Amino acid sequence: MRLTQRADYAVRMMVDLACMSDNRHVSIGEIAQRQNLPTPFMAKIASQTAAAGLLSTRRGTGGGLAIARPADEITLLQIIEAIDGTLALNRCTFEPSQCPDSDKCAVHPIWKKAQQQLNELMASSLLSEIALSSQNIERAENEKHISKLRSHKHN
Repeated sequence: MRLTQRADYAVRMMVDLACMSDNRHVSIGEIAQRQNLPTPFMAKIASQTAAAGLLSTRRGTGGGLAIARPADEITLLQIIEAIDGTLALNRCTFEPSQCPDSDKCAVHPIWKKAQQQLNELMASSLLSEIALSSQNIERAENEKHISKLRSHKHN
């Protein structure tokens, strides 16, 4: 199983928006530039994410994108499934009825358990927590950069 590039970009876009303290609408171009993502591709992803009720969009002056509800009510699983559909390790975890061997397959219980753990992890990973981690990483990087500048200045 591998997430699509679209899902990865959607997660990055949503984290970027969740890091905005004032929840204002931001242009796709602004997000794409900060995240180093292709703007035309982002418009398609934003449309899917908005259709899932995770983003609000506004046209015109002051328009753009914003998260549609509080970041602590949006999960990583919701973002990924808005883009890629149901998250599944394989066919027997996605459509058990389509797998005629699931009741006599020795690996089926393992796939089922792994799928359950993956879904639980993604469903318990809140956008607000991911955004906070992102801000902490950015803060640490900035402090490291400032420290390097100061050490070079004193030498």
